[in-house]
Amino acid sequence: MSTMPSPFEREGELTFYPPHDTSYPSKQTRLLHLWDELGIPHDKEKQEFGLVLRIIGFEVNPNAMTVSMDIDARKDLIDIIRVFLL
Repeated sequence: MSTMPSPFEREGELTFYPPHDTSYPSKQTRLLHLWDELGIPHDKEKQEFGLVLRIIGFEVNPNAMTVSMDIDARKDLIDIIRVFLL
């Protein structure tokens, strides 16, 4: 019986990625090296990692399987929807 590799990374398992002069989770670094080999561009600013990530205004916590918005972002969204409905 074969076991599938975990899609998750252990916290603190970082590997240095020279082109960005930064350490990232090891699996993310391997993906960046693959993209380099394939000629796929990627920006340093978009290479985020952490327990909770901010993605287009949402706080995404994959470990808790939650997505939330802070109170100011929710207020802004409600205001935009009201303007749209008028």
